[in-house]
Order: sequence, then structure tokens, then C-alpha cells
Amino acid sequence: MNGLLLTLSSESAKLLLQYGIYAAIILVGILCIMLVKRKTKNELKAECVKKRCAKAKKYAFSVLKKDRKSSHLVLASTKLLKLNNYVANAAWSAYQIADIKKDIVFEGIADSLNALAITLMKESEDGYIPYTELEAEVNAAIKDLDAIVAKIDDIVSKR
Repeated sequence: MNGLLLTLSSESAKLLLQYGIYAAIILVGILCIMLVKRKTKNELKAECVKKRCAKAKKYAFSVLKKDRKSSHLVLASTKLLKLNNYVANAAWSAYQIADIKKDIVFEGIADSLNALAITLMKESEDGYIPYTELEAEVNAAIKDLDAIVAKIDDIVSKR
């Protein structure tokens, strides 16, 4: 009888240990989901779109500062594609706000950012772009980004 109790207790201890491990795994998973949800919830604000536009603008200024002396840039189309990526990220954030919060005003901002991204992508298809064209495209992108940031500021101030 004493041996039978030891076997049952060791079996039940193994079972409790397994259930404890499963419970710990489930709790860690729930915590990870909560952190991801919290992070994505913070990205559904106008400030996030504004920050992404500012990041794109900062990159655009760095493109203009780098190589002004050469008449042609070998990697100009790559730089336009990278700027396109920054603008597309801002557009994605604006579309998420428009979709989840049903905000019609942000849908217009997202459309403007998307149009700018498409323009940058079409201009980068040539592969070899003279510096004057690159400068004109980047300056136009900076003006568009400034206008979009001004719209975002107007929206935030009205709310």
C-alpha cells in the first residue's frame, strides 16, 4: 500500500509539473499578446503618422546634403526607393487609422501619402537619374510632406 501511494504521488507530481509548465507558457503568451496590442494601439494615433513623415523628411534632407558636387548619382533611384519606403510606411499608418477609427479625414491624408509614394516609385524606375532631377523630386516630396504634416497638425488642434 505504501508503494502504491508513492507511485501515485510521483505520477501526480509529474502531472502537476507539466500543467504548471503549460500554465507558464500560456501566461507568457498572453503577456506577449498584451504588449503587442499595446504597441499597435499606440501606433494608431496622428502623432505616429507625423513621426513617420518627419522621418521621411529627415531622410530626404540627408539625400540632398550628401553629394551636391557630382552631376549624376549612381544610386539615385535607390535613394528614391528608400524615401518611397518611408512615405509608404507613413501612408500605411494613416490607412490603419482611417480603417480602424473610421476617420475620413485621415483617409485623405493616407491617399496623399500614397500618391506621393507612387510618384517616387515611378521616378525611381529609370535607374540613372541626374542630380537635378533627383533634387527636384526630393524637394517636391519635402513640400508635399510639409503640407501633409500641416494637415495633421490642423486635425490634432481641432480635436
